[in-house]
Amino acid sequence: MHSETASTSTSDAIAKFTPDEHSRLVGGSTAARRMACPGSYKLELEVPDSLRKHTTSSYAEEGTALHNAMAYILTENVIDLDTLIGMDFVCDDAGKTLALTHKHVAEAIVPAVAFFEELCDRLEEEGGLEFVVETRVEVPGIPGAFGTSDVIFRTRMRSGIIDWKFGAGRPVFAEYGEEGRKTGNPQLMFYARGGVHTLPHMFTDPTTGMIEPNWPVELFICQPLIDEERGKRVSRHTTTVAQLDDFRWQLVAAIAEAVGDAPRIAAGSHCDFAICKAICPRHNGPLLDLTKMHAANVLDKATTDELSDDDYGARLAMILDLFDVVEPLAREAMKQAAVFMEDGFTVPGWKLVAKRPGHDSWKDDDKADKYLARQGLDVNARRVVKPITPAAARKVLKAMGKALDEKYVEPGTSSGVNVVREESARPAVGTYRATAAKLGAKLAALGG
Repeated sequence: MHSETASTSTSDAIAKFTPDEHSRLVGGSTAARRMACPGSYKLELEVPDSLRKHTTSSYAEEGTALHNAMAYILTENVIDLDTLIGMDFVCDDAGKTLALTHKHVAEAIVPAVAFFEELCDRLEEEGGLEFVVETRVEVPGIPGAFGTSDVIFRTRMRSGIIDWKFGAGRPVFAEYGEEGRKTGNPQLMFYARGGVHTLPHMFTDPTTGMIEPNWPVELFICQPLIDEERGKRVSRHTTTVAQLDDFRWQLVAAIAEAVGDAPRIAAGSHCDFAICKAICPRHNGPLLDLTKMHAANVLDKATTDELSDDDYGARLAMILDLFDVVEPLAREAMKQAAVFMEDGFTVPGWKLVAKRPGHDSWKDDDKADKYLARQGLDVNARRVVKPITPAAARKVLKAMGKALDEKYVEPGTSSGVNVVREESARPAVGTYRATAAKLGAKLAALGG
């Protein structure tokens, strides 16, 4: 383990900053980004406050409400989960509320509670189970480095962290890295190390009465809404107090670099929800290469007549490599521009317009049906009745413990081809037009 004096210089660098600047320095949700990209801190400070106010989405608000519902359930020992339907829970910092629906309870709350109860049943066998809910923890050595842990627990044999994730789009795992080099999710490591500092009794070995370096700490992520085909709904990583301390010093070093003169900037998965993406040189820098290629008419026929097929393919690859950068960057810039202009600011060369209206709909379906009947349309002409789609049927039947009989299904057919990365799991489609053309030319030559 590191000594408290091992990183004096980094601590001194951090100490130069004022408390209000620390408020944005690092937290549980930004720990991974700060460690991978220390430069993200100063880039985020460049983002106008008018954009920062609008960073939440309906999905984020839903997740916040579900988090607060879980805290209510565990603190109030709610048994009948159906009583939550229609109950309002705070979903943003302004105090806005969201009423839970039957779908929220059935698909998110019920499986999350089931996981917690099953885990507690196992932990109670170890004796001395206790847990705390929605607890603010602070990581020492970094002023303002705090976060709120969903659940912290302890038994006579281990401590642990549980983090609820109510997103359905992307799996989040408690464990990072490759086999033999596994590490814990930085957000959970942040909460765990903060817990050691803030709630030391929850990480004390009962047999010694001390915080032992090898004391095991389990990190759990429960993501009940994720499609099981895309990832595990529950993932786990086991670490130790000593490893948590190593994590702290890595974080301290990253933060010291973040507040320094020339912090490192790196692009990666940690950028996915970064508000600074639109101004980050690692994301928009490659656009300079794009302008150079455009100026050189990379795909202009006049400049490519003498290129080999392989060379031409290589040039296409150069442009396609930019897609992963340009597309998300443009999408983020478009989102921020809309918010910026809605707040009264200008973006030169761009304007806000109303979205195109959607399809017309009947004000009242029953009245519309009767009206069309009076106009002489028979029932088959005025109504469309179809079974649910095979995809929807598979989902419903799976929930019933059944499987769809595929003999009733006409498999979908591809409407064409798409260009994807070679790493994609989708099988390549064999195309032979170019090969056939070359072979045809050779046969023609042989035939004289």
